[in-house]
Amino acid sequence: MPGKVLEEPFDLTDQDSNITKSNATDSAWSDMYKYQVPVGIGHTIQPGHFISAYLDKAGTETSATALVKIEVRDSAEQDKRTVFGPAVYAKIKEFQDRNKIARLNVAEPVPVLERQWIVLMVSAATAPTTANSYFDLAISRIRRALI
Repeated sequence: MPGKVLEEPFDLTDQDSNITKSNATDSAWSDMYKYQVPVGIGHTIQPGHFISAYLDKAGTETSATALVKIEVRDSAEQDKRTVFGPAVYAKIKEFQDRNKIARLNVAEPVPVLERQWIVLMVSAATAPTTANSYFDLAISRIRRALI
């Protein structure tokens, strides 16, 4: 008998082992962090979930006017849905004050199934690198209980 389906809070961060990191390219939309959902797991992006990030290049914080967005892509990366942004970087810099943290712009739950992608993208005149940058995307994880 399969276990009950559980939905629980999940913080996706730059330290996750399923993240692929790439330095952004100056003045162009670039995939900076790409997360592929593992087999057997799913995620849900809900209204009210949030994103916080610090973007940096060689010890200098990215311009507050740089643009950031988050896309959900199918496993082949052909179909895309924007779940946040494009928004100016200044909007996502807050990590502690819940009243100022940037909320994702979804009106209803967005399922992200196994092998699909969640991608944090950046467009900046002087693009950030992953060496000193980090992020926290608060979403939900869906999995089956073992019993």
